[in-house]
Amino acid sequence: MAMERQTRAPARGEDPEARARSEASGREMNEMAMISLALSIFWLFGFGSVAAIWLGRKALVEIDRSEGRESGRAMAWTSIAASAFGLTGTAMVAAVWLTS
Repeated sequence: MAMERQTRAPARGEDPEARARSEASGREMNEMAMISLALSIFWLFGFGSVAAIWLGRKALVEIDRSEGRESGRAMAWTSIAASAFGLTGTAMVAAVWLTS
């Protein structure tokens, strides 16, 4: 008796092609990478950016240890870069504001 793979209908707003690519590769997206990207977007006056850098780095370590079962490396690096850019911008604005 062969095991049949169960598939679910795409959720509202979900990209069915992206889901199909993910299922075809057999790899799951690392959750820390997704959370890190969300925090880098919602930087929360710098605190979100610091957390995003930390979580992005942690996601990279988890992805490396997963031996190919997890994906999300590009997402983790994107969140680290965006967070670093956000922190740099925040520091520049603070420096201008404090010297004015």
